[in-house]
Amino acid sequence: MLDQLSLRTRLLAVVLVALLGVLALAAIAAFNTRSLMLDERKGQIRAITQGAYNVVAYYQSQEAAGNLSRDEAQAHAKAAVRQIRFNGPDGKSDYFYIWTPDGISVMHALKPEWEGKPMGDQVKDGSGKLIIRELASLLQNQATTYMDTQFVKKAGDPTMYPKVLYAQKFPAWDWIIGTGVYIDEVDREFQQTLIYQGLLALVVLALIGSICYLVTRSVLKQIGGEPAAATAIMQQVAGGNLHAAIGQTQPGSLLHALSQMVLSLRQMLTEIRQDAETLASNSQAISSASSQLADTTGAQADATSSMAAAIEQLTVSSSHISDSAEETQGDSHKAVDLSKQGRERAEQAAEAMQRIAATVSEGSTRIRTLDQQANQISSIAGVIKDIAGQTNLLALNAAIEAARAGEAGRGFAVVADEVRKLAERTSSATIEIEQMIASIQSETNNAVQSMDDALPQVEQGVSLAQAAAESLANIEAGALRTLEHIQEVANAIREQSAASTSIAQRVEAIAQTVEETSTTMNNTMTSAQDLERVAHNLKGLVNRFQT
Repeated sequence: MLDQLSLRTRLLAVVLVALLGVLALAAIAAFNTRSLMLDERKGQIRAITQGAYNVVAYYQSQEAAGNLSRDEAQAHAKAAVRQIRFNGPDGKSDYFYIWTPDGISVMHALKPEWEGKPMGDQVKDGSGKLIIRELASLLQNQATTYMDTQFVKKAGDPTMYPKVLYAQKFPAWDWIIGTGVYIDEVDREFQQTLIYQGLLALVVLALIGSICYLVTRSVLKQIGGEPAAATAIMQQVAGGNLHAAIGQTQPGSLLHALSQMVLSLRQMLTEIRQDAETLASNSQAISSASSQLADTTGAQADATSSMAAAIEQLTVSSSHISDSAEETQGDSHKAVDLSKQGRERAEQAAEAMQRIAATVSEGSTRIRTLDQQANQISSIAGVIKDIAGQTNLLALNAAIEAARAGEAGRGFAVVADEVRKLAERTSSATIEIEQMIASIQSETNNAVQSMDDALPQVEQGVSLAQAAAESLANIEAGALRTLEHIQEVANAIREQSAASTSIAQRVEAIAQTVEETSTTMNNTMTSAQDLERVAHNLKGLVNRFQT
């Protein structure tokens, strides 16, 4: 509903609402002021009544102390309360009175003739209410009370004016101490406040109206027309109609800026449409190239991974070869040591063979000497044999001669027989010696022949041992050269293994880089496809506007 109203009408409604608000606030403030003034009046009479109560309480305390009798104390109290006056131009307009709950007047500042008389059924307010009876009834359950009444203010003036009564019980003497004040002044001040607040509201309304008029004029000038018209035009522009009829606009206004913006939008959208078409074409080309590059990069990644695996296998093989080379190097060290030991032992064997050859030669010489001595012994044994034969012949001859001699030659025959026997044993022993010597000579000849046969073999063994020592020396030298070559090969293999490891790491890094590049190209292809979709969407959005 408000959208159909013009800006001036809506601002006028704002002014009226503000006026009503100001008036309501003014009324509330006025009523609050009246309530405060009434509370002030009530507080005043309560405080003054409390003062009168204290005066009566003082004289009652004198009675209780025995300084005064009750009559004297009450007389002094009535006289003191009678003198209490307040309010008015001279400060004596309002007064106090004292009643009993039965309505008997104890003291009345303006009506001394009422004192001692029952006036409870006679004293009435302007509405006919028996105020003494009403106060006594209210004080039955409480010590103090207020009561609203109305009385005439002046003789001859029948106008009733509002008045507030206040009463307080004094239980010790069964008195009711009371007073009252007119509150028509409060109503007059309330009316004056209402008039003042109304005038102030009119002034504020005039100011608000002036401000609203100036604001309306300024807003319409800045907008260039009614906001509803500007809103309708902007809705058409927002809907894509850049040919909306804006009409003649005032420079510096919102509608003028809107017309300039629409013109700029037309030009910008034309350029955006062209750029969107170019962007879509380029995005498609980038997407195609990225796809091809992603495929190529993927193949490179696979090849690089295969190469990395092959290099890793080469690294493992190099490591195995390096281990084998180290083992071969150890074996070569052992071969060098063994060839050195073999050479030393061959040299020792050659020396031993030489010593054996010398010993064999010396043994052969001694055996020949022994053979010569055996020949000499054989000759001696032959001589002994001959001697034994001759001795045997001699013994035989002696026996024959002894036999010839008979008894005399019997003893000589015995000796001759013993000599014969000895000669026979000597001959037998000589024969055995000859046989033994012949056997010894045969063995000696065999030994000499064996030694003669062994001596060339020993010399040949010495030559072979020396040749073996030289060969082992050559083997040791070759093993040392082989060890040097193996060490060089082992070092080269270690370097190759380290290089292969480094190459494997670099190839792995290259493979990772290629894989990351492939991922990046896939992302680029996806981004290019997204960009192509954005370009198509942008073309669709631009086509929504009528340029």
